[in-house]
Amino acid sequence: MKTNLQIILLCLIVGISQSPGRGLSAETQINDEALASPKKQVVQVIQAAIQLRPREPGAFESVSVNLDLENVTASEITITGYDIDAVDEAVMTINGNEIGLPPEIIADMGGSTVTFPLPLTVLKQGNNEIGFLFSKAVGGTSGFAIYDLKVVLHRQ
Repeated sequence: MKTNLQIILLCLIVGISQSPGRGLSAETQINDEALASPKKQVVQVIQAAIQLRPREPGAFESVSVNLDLENVTASEITITGYDIDAVDEAVMTINGNEIGLPPEIIADMGGSTVTFPLPLTVLKQGNNEIGFLFSKAVGGTSGFAIYDLKVVLHRQ
C-alpha cells in the first residue's frame, strides 16, 4: 500500500518532465524512512526538469537551495540526467565550484541516476547555487536535461 508521501513523490516525479518550474522552497525536503533517518536528510532541490535541450553549447541554468549544515559530517548528491552523451558535455557547478560528473551519468537518449560524494567545502550554510552548463556538443547533440536533483546531508 502506498503512503501519502510515496503518492506525492510520484506526482512530483511525473510532473518533473511536464512543467518548467525551478527549485523548491527551502522547507521542501524528503524525510521518509527509506531515504532519511535522524542522521540523514535528503533535500529535494528541483520540482521540474532543468532543460538544457534543445539548446546551444554555452547554455547555463541554475537553481538555489537553502541548506542547514549544522552538525553535517558528509554530503552527497543524487542526479538523474537525460541524454548526457559524455561527461564533458555537462558541467555541474556548486557555488561556483566545478564538480565533475561520474561516467555512470552517460546515457545517450536515455536516463541515468548517479549518487556520489560532495566535498563539504563546496557547500555553505544557507543559500547554495547548483548550476548546469551545456559545455560541448558531443557528436552533434543538442543538449541534455536534469530530471531529478537531491542533496543528501549526513549528520553526527
